[in-house]
Amino acid sequence: MNPEVAHFVNRLVFCLFADDVDLLPPGLFERMLDAARKRPGQFEFYARRLFAAMAERGGEVDFTPVAWFNGGLFDTEPRCKRAQETGGRNDTSDSILKS
Repeated sequence: MNPEVAHFVNRLVFCLFADDVDLLPPGLFERMLDAARKRPGQFEFYARRLFAAMAERGGEVDFTPVAWFNGGLFDTEPRCKRAQETGGRNDTSDSILKS
């Protein structure tokens, strides 16, 4: 697996954990997924907005403050190769969101 894709997936898995143990604002991750179900091509964009908010002190998503997560998982922002090839659109998100 491409290291950038693996890093993206690791971030998503951590977000699932953070959501489950209430480290993220209630419903934030679910709202992101709901929005992405309606616009699958925007999934990567929405996820990266959340990752960016988690990477900085005082971060927020849609006027919702998000806790800062130290440790390096959210420090860098590589773009998945597939997204680069499609100009930011990630058609594979649709299959992930429908499962």
